Amino acid sequence: MADYRQSEEYGHYFSKKGWLVERAGPSIVLIKKIPLLGSIIKIQRCPATISLAEIEKIAKENKALFVSIEPDIKTEDNQYAEYEQTLKRNGYKDLNLFLCPTKTAYIDLTKSEEAILSGFDQDIRKSIRRNQDKDISFRPADDPDEFYTLLSEAGHRRNFFVQTFSDWRDQWGSFGSQAKVILAYLDGKLLGGNMSLMKPPVAFGLFLPTTEFGRENQMAATLIWEGLKLAKRSDCTAFDLDGLYDDRYKSPKKWRGLTAFKRKFKGHEVEFMHPKIKIYAWYLKPLGWLGLL
Repeated sequence: MADYRQSEEYGHYFSKKGWLVERAGPSIVLIKKIPLLGSIIKIQRCPATISLAEIEKIAKENKALFVSIEPDIKTEDNQYAEYEQTLKRNGYKDLNLFLCPTKTAYIDLTKSEEAILSGFDQDIRKSIRRNQDKDISFRPADDPDEFYTLLSEAGHRRNFFVQTFSDWRDQWGSFGSQAKVILAYLDGKLLGGNMSLMKPPVAFGLFLPTTEFGRENQMAATLIWEGLKLAKRSDCTAFDLDGLYDDRYKSPKKWRGLTAFKRKFKGHEVEFMHPKIKIYAWYLKPLGWLGLL
């Protein structure tokens, strides 16, 4: 399944941030020039078919200090072990830094809505059905500002990082109508919102901020359910919950609670290959010897 980080829209966002966008075959390669030193190169969610020879050529042309790769390869894939060895033979080592989720879960949307709902944990089903008995209204966000305000307030209240509005608008505005926002209200009061990215056959859950009133009404599960139904209507066959806690890394502990919640939707969990790095600058190589990478 193609990841949105390998899309034209994602590349367009990075070009706005001063990155150069090139291709190794069909895969997007992001290059950041560093005056007097060279460049850094990152490739996110590339397939196993990416040409390492083309990456090498791009790295040398741009005097790369290093190349980091976060492959779209899962430990359950048949080609996992072979690709791991291929990267190793070509000078790539494990990198203990990640920008993409290293573990996630996919919900199968090819089933009927009834079958999808019946697969959830009992407390999730109860929460959704309890809210169905309330006079909750849902509507799409007419203006990105109103969703960002909700997101920002929820982030500050719960101590989560929230990007600046201009950066958020540049990033998600690049996707146009593919970025879908649902807002929920009860008695005229805002409960929360759900923002997903619809790129059939996959939808990606991005943000799920709620107000204090929404938390009192246990809206998170209902908002996810509304997002799943919208993704199904948008011809998506899978919904990516966009990240689970991965004990292979020193992830923030607060991710554990969110992961426990996401697991109640009983999606198929996958674990991605360890991010990789190839260092070209001689003065950075001691970092690898010291185990800092």
